[in-house]
Amino acid sequence: MLASLAALSMLAAPTGGTGGLLCVDVFQNRGMGPALSSRLVQVGRDRGMERITAEIVRRNEPMQRLCRKLGFELHASERVRAVKTL
Repeated sequence: MLASLAALSMLAAPTGGTGGLLCVDVFQNRGMGPALSSRLVQVGRDRGMERITAEIVRRNEPMQRLCRKLGFELHASERVRAVKTL
């Protein structure tokens, strides 16, 4: 069974990227989200990215809190856009 998945893709301009994270419900609240998110930020830095952007479903408050903790700026609209300047 897949417990969680993290992905980071570079945009057309090599200075930015989009990040994504999925954690199966039964594996949430076990530290996987923070560990994988921190790793995505580090990989982005290592690859010379200046910014990572992610979209979060508005009702996903735990992910919004995690992004704030990692230094992302949140911009609310229909979905919440999280932007981290590296």
